[in-house]
Amino acid sequence: MSLSGRLEGKVCIVTGASSGIGSGIAELFARECGSVIIADIQEQRGQEVAQSIAGEQGVASFFRLDVSDEASWQEIIEYTLKTYGRIDVLVNNAGIGFVKPILETTIAEWRRVMKINMEGVFLGVRAAVPAMRRNAGRGGSIINVSSNIVMVPSATQGAYCASKSAVGAFSKVAAIEFAQDHIRVNTVYPGFVETAILD
Repeated sequence: MSLSGRLEGKVCIVTGASSGIGSGIAELFARECGSVIIADIQEQRGQEVAQSIAGEQGVASFFRLDVSDEASWQEIIEYTLKTYGRIDVLVNNAGIGFVKPILETTIAEWRRVMKINMEGVFLGVRAAVPAMRRNAGRGGSIINVSSNIVMVPSATQGAYCASKSAVGAFSKVAAIEFAQDHIRVNTVYPGFVETAILD
C-alpha cells in the first residue's frame, strides 16, 4: 500500500474525512504509512472510510467529531493520545457552504458557516498545539484547507468566501506564533473539486 512512506510513524487527524477532499487526504496519508483518525460527524460513512483503509493494510480509525464544539475537540485529542500516543499532523478540512445572495442570507446561516469553517479551525489549532508540543522538539504540521474562491470570488458565496478568507489570515498568525515550537501551519487553496459540497 505504501508509496514513499513519508508519514511512517506519524499520527494524523483529518477532519471532514468521511467524503470528498477529506477522505482523499486520509487515504493518501494512509498510503504514506501514516496512522489516520477519520474525524467527522457522518458516522456511517466515516466508519466505511476507516474500514476501507484498513482493508488496504493501512492504519485508520473513526472518531465522531463536531468541529464547532470545543468539548468534542478535547475528546478527540484525548482519544488520539491514548490510542496512538502522539499527534503529528492535523488537517482542518471540514467545511460547509451554500449559494445565496448576501441580502437573502440570514444571520443564522452566516453564523453556521463561520462556526464550522472558521471557528472549527481555531478550535482545532488550539486543541492540537499543546499535544504537538510534547513531541520531543519535533513539533508537528497543521494544514488548514481554504479555497481558491478567496482569490476569485463568486456571487452568492458571501459567507463561504468570508470564512475561507479568514482561515488564510488566521493561519498566517498561527504560523508565526507556533514557529518556535517547530509546528508548521500552512493553508492550501483547492480549486473546484467535484464533491458532495458542490451539490
